[in-house]
Amino acid sequence: MALALILLLVVTATAAAAPLSLSARDEIAPTSGHLSVLHDPSGRMTRDEVMARSEAFEPIPGTFNAGTAQKGAWWLRLTVEPEAGSGGLWLMQMSAPYTDYIDVYASDDAEGGQGPVAAKRTGSLVPLGEREIFSHLFVVRLDLREGQRQDIYIRMAGSRSLSAAPVLWRVSPFLSEVTFNLFTVAYIVGAASIMALGAVIFGVWLRSAAFAWYGAYLGCAALVILGNTGFATLLFHPLSPVVVVRMQGIWGCCAVAAAAFVVRAIFCADGHHPLLRRGITALGLLSAGYMVASAFGLYGAIAPYLHINLFLLCLTLPWLAAMRVRRGEPASWWYFVGFSVYALSGIWLTLMVLGVLPASPAGTSGYQIASIFTMVAVLVGLATSVRAGARERRDLQVEVLRASQRKERELEEAVAQRTHALEGEVEARRTAEGALIVALREQRHFLTMVSHEFRTPLAAIQVAIASLEPRVADMDAAVRREARRIARAARRMSHLIDAFLTEEVLDRRVMHLRRARTDVAALVMEICQDMAHQTGRDILAETHLADADRAILEADADLLRAAVENLVGNAVKYGGGPIRARLAQVGEGLSLAVTDSGPAIPETEQPFLFDRYFRGAGANSQSGLGIGLNIVQRIAAAHGGSVRVETVHGAGNTFTIWLPYAREDIIDQPGAGA
Repeated sequence: MALALILLLVVTATAAAAPLSLSARDEIAPTSGHLSVLHDPSGRMTRDEVMARSEAFEPIPGTFNAGTAQKGAWWLRLTVEPEAGSGGLWLMQMSAPYTDYIDVYASDDAEGGQGPVAAKRTGSLVPLGEREIFSHLFVVRLDLREGQRQDIYIRMAGSRSLSAAPVLWRVSPFLSEVTFNLFTVAYIVGAASIMALGAVIFGVWLRSAAFAWYGAYLGCAALVILGNTGFATLLFHPLSPVVVVRMQGIWGCCAVAAAAFVVRAIFCADGHHPLLRRGITALGLLSAGYMVASAFGLYGAIAPYLHINLFLLCLTLPWLAAMRVRRGEPASWWYFVGFSVYALSGIWLTLMVLGVLPASPAGTSGYQIASIFTMVAVLVGLATSVRAGARERRDLQVEVLRASQRKERELEEAVAQRTHALEGEVEARRTAEGALIVALREQRHFLTMVSHEFRTPLAAIQVAIASLEPRVADMDAAVRREARRIARAARRMSHLIDAFLTEEVLDRRVMHLRRARTDVAALVMEICQDMAHQTGRDILAETHLADADRAILEADADLLRAAVENLVGNAVKYGGGPIRARLAQVGEGLSLAVTDSGPAIPETEQPFLFDRYFRGAGANSQSGLGIGLNIVQRIAAAHGGSVRVETVHGAGNTFTIWLPYAREDIIDQPGAGA
């Protein structure tokens, strides 16, 4: 912008800019090099005041471009000298896309006197109905007289970039230019819109952030082109020009933000350039934040910073594209060419908007043409990347398929080998199982035979002891003591035989239960009464049921009797006080809790109580094999129930067996062990 001020304030050797001579052959007359400029910082000077300070005008070497730094208004003066045959109607196109207000004062200052002055108004914030010519371009009509020098004063004001490159047109070529401009803009905007829609659809379909962001950028770029060419004012004619200008500011901010995220998605993905990724993200978010300021009419304040963002982004693009070329990635050359062209045109436009470079219609048109070229190149690059990615995926799928086929063959071979080995193992196991079945059957037969064979002499011993007991009462103490020892040994032998036979019966019965309707309450009451009578102990049987039907179970009565007898027998054997058997309904089953008053079972022994042949340290003084509780557990499991133990120090031990009402033989029923 400093360079722009220097250019605007250069004082040439002449006192005024050279007049613009028009000949009869001229149809187009650019005013570059024929303009003089005067700055009005207050923005309140009238035309008469400006004319009174005609010596203060400074000639401009090229076109006018004040950038965005100056306040107030700027006055341009153009002196026109129509030659013979060049008078009549001319159109002046201002080519000032960002200027809000343009007032053109055309006077007839011939040497012989002063003619009438016509004030014509145009600009971005001037409604179409108030312009002299209803057009998207900033155009006014001039009536020039042949052979008479005329001064044209142009007042320019606004909050955005102020620049102008006035061009004088004859009507016919101007209409041709407008038509060509219309088709060019329609083609560019239409192509950008179609590519934007396609890119967004592909981005969603392929889940590609690069495609989606590029589609958003193309859509915003199409809107920006509509705004810069003036077609936005024409399309949104019913809206206030203030609203349209704010919309243009929002589109510009959105375009820069989308461009930043496109660059991030293409060049900074997969962990590349992490620091630059954060910087580009910050640029994109900052540009997106500028949209809010633009919506409130502050675009003029943030425009320099927005274009600085674009300038910084454009500086990084060629380097990022070159890095992809260096890595040899797919579509890298498309990206390099497309983004390099975009970077050069973007830098050119930014410097022109900021006032560093002179304004010209070629600058704006060149940016649009470069944008179209970039659109096509980047879109082709994205398509090439997708195609390369698809090819890589196909190659990877082929390799995966080949590896899968190799693994499948190896697996088939391994399965065949393992199957052969398993068949050998299965055959060996079958042989072992057959031998084990035979051994178990022979073991059961042996135990049954031994038990029955032992019962005969044992019964004779018990009968003999019973007949001898009355006769040894008068004998000495030693004889009586030995007789009692023989009786105890006989009873112990009888209990051992009963235990072996019970196990043998249990092994056969658990596989084929003889279920029948069994009154568990009556069974428990009978067992408690019988054992109380036999042992002389206080055994209390309690029933806590809503009705008698709840005591009925489909169960094997013989096995259930053995389980209850074992629980009550253990309570009698290891407890010296009263015994309580409590029957209640718990969940969907019956619970029988047998509580003794014996010493508490240590916690270290409780996990092993139901193991076969386990006997605790405190049970060594009592006879037994340690299979009673194991039998209880197996009977409960066969009926789909469970058994557990609870110990309270000083209050005895409670063994609880729970049996379900249902017939299914399922262990761990709901409420089991409750």
